[in-house]
Amino acid sequence: MFSIRGSAQNLELQSIKQSKALASILLLLCISTASATGMQCKDHPLYKTGMQGEIIRSWEYKMTNPPNQAWYLSAYQPRFNAYSLAPEENQTSHKYMGLDFFGTWTGAAPIPDFLTLHYQRPAKTYMLVAAYEKKCGIPELAGWKSEGWARRPSDKPRATLEFGFGEKNGSFGMASVGYMFSKTGARVDVPSKTFIKANVKHLQTEGYYNIFVAEEDGSITRAPAPPAGMMITPGGLCPKELHDMWTVKGHDSEDAATREMAFRTWHPLWDPCWWCSFGHEHGSSAPLLMSYWPRYDYTVLKHKGDTEMESHAGFKDFVLDTATHRVYYGIHIHVSSNTRYATRHHTLVAVVQNKTSGELEYDTQVKADFGALVARKREGGLVGVTPEMETLRLQLGYPRRHRLVNVLDPENPAAGDFSQRGPPDTRVGRYEQWATVPLCSETKNAREPAVDVKDPSTALRTPSLTLDGNVIKLGHMNSDGSLRQGLNINREFRTEGWILTDDACVFKIRNILAAPRADGKFYTDPYGLNLFDSAGDDRLVQYIKPGFRLQITGNFMTNDTWLGLYRDGDHGAMKNVMNGVVPGVN
Repeated sequence: MFSIRGSAQNLELQSIKQSKALASILLLLCISTASATGMQCKDHPLYKTGMQGEIIRSWEYKMTNPPNQAWYLSAYQPRFNAYSLAPEENQTSHKYMGLDFFGTWTGAAPIPDFLTLHYQRPAKTYMLVAAYEKKCGIPELAGWKSEGWARRPSDKPRATLEFGFGEKNGSFGMASVGYMFSKTGARVDVPSKTFIKANVKHLQTEGYYNIFVAEEDGSITRAPAPPAGMMITPGGLCPKELHDMWTVKGHDSEDAATREMAFRTWHPLWDPCWWCSFGHEHGSSAPLLMSYWPRYDYTVLKHKGDTEMESHAGFKDFVLDTATHRVYYGIHIHVSSNTRYATRHHTLVAVVQNKTSGELEYDTQVKADFGALVARKREGGLVGVTPEMETLRLQLGYPRRHRLVNVLDPENPAAGDFSQRGPPDTRVGRYEQWATVPLCSETKNAREPAVDVKDPSTALRTPSLTLDGNVIKLGHMNSDGSLRQGLNINREFRTEGWILTDDACVFKIRNILAAPRADGKFYTDPYGLNLFDSAGDDRLVQYIKPGFRLQITGNFMTNDTWLGLYRDGDHGAMKNVMNGVVPGVN
């Protein structure tokens, strides 16, 4: 793990002068976020009865769209033994030594529940409010138990928690003295610093605080035993062996070749039992939002003629919330991989669940055609990045099927006729867009389903499919001239008049099969162009409930950091929790 210039504490102190102005603004933004509390250890593929993981589950901030520092400057570290905080009346007791530490941006809006911590089991939350001046009487804060004064023993050095991977990391210093409050429960609301300053009694303070977490009885949290043969460091990167445990069996009982096969599947960024990072994320949690476990390798493994195994980190999932259904849109879109520039067909899975009955009414997968590789022209519109791609773009017409990428040359911004955002030295680029029409669906108004990646990590330097030396990193430039690379985590799903129905199948199921199956099940080749009525090599299982039809319109985004439920009209994106995403991998 690494550290960057300036700690969370320093960044926060810089904003003290602005806090009063911010408070009035942020009050207008305060709403309760959706109860998205993240995955539990019991949901882990290695879970066994009685097993307990790390005590933390998730946390959330009470704002419509918390500022980046609220998330980038949040870090949880189990049993942070580098820090020893003793009760002032007994400097040798080290009562609080070894507790879990949660570092957080402490907010400006004066509210009692600015931050909510969710635990896997009831926990005792200690809040050390930094203060140096004693006043008459015992300090009091409504809803919290007064525990007493505490300070770092004189023989213990100041500890700093460093967290994160790659270029965007952080660190937390800790208060040396303050008053300790506590609260117990599986969910704990923590106030903002301005609320504390205004409401605490008998204490002179600006309201800054550190959070420590213990078991319900106040003891050090219990560390879960790692699986046999694995070394796991909480707050570090997970071992590959733990990552590879996240699998799910085949879903077609009629296919002997795959029904017992283990397929890679969705997992959270942070392992819910051992609190280590996998270094990449897969977007929405279809397992928790619609009880559906994706099978990432299925489409490629069933395509015997496909020699390219799609990169695991490139599978990105969206769960769209509509009035009647939840829709899973799973796409292989590895924006950190250069192979995407040269690969036209990628896995695309669409699954629809009825919100009332819980029934899966639509389940299709295909190697979808994402058509031409295109870029934006400086004067507007799109153009193929090569003459061959421009010919393909014109041939495909509407609905569009394309991979819209950045062409950007920061050393020679006047070269070429491609559009870029802002001064060339920013290297931000514009969003990257992937558009196509999934199997057995159609679009109205020529607005096909499209995924926009708003923080792409790479671009082509010149309009060419030659990749060696032609791919550059995108991102924001730091003050020292270094690049903070895009992470491909800020994604939006857009469509207008997307209709899912078996009537839209290119082969018209009812017209080709003399006796179509009454159960809605059928098979296609990997590209969805030919129809079969039984399993076999190079055949993908499909299902559409007879008579099913659903139309979807909207711009879907999410402010649900842990589960990623996308809603039309929402604003925000999933967050890089604890900077756990490794740049260049996601």
